[in-house]
Amino acid sequence: MRFTVLWKPQAERTLLELWLQSSDRETLTRAAEEIESLVRQRPDSVGESRELGRRWLFVEPLGVDYSVSVNDRVVEIINVWKTS
Repeated sequence: MRFTVLWKPQAERTLLELWLQSSDRETLTRAAEEIESLVRQRPDSVGESRELGRRWLFVEPLGVDYSVSVNDRVVEIINVWKTS
């Protein structure tokens, strides 16, 4: 089953800022799309487990911190950052 992916407003703003400042917007767009695809399909088995039930996932050049609500079938992306 698929999960709904929601971005916290701050994560959306950060992603937009990274995209606007990037000299390679296509790569950032592809990374964000791949992150969404991965967490939509299997959020509990991708990335790295962290404290408080959160996970980190890296798709160069982006990293995200997200949480999963299995009962609600929702993934919430909390933070996003540029890794390189």
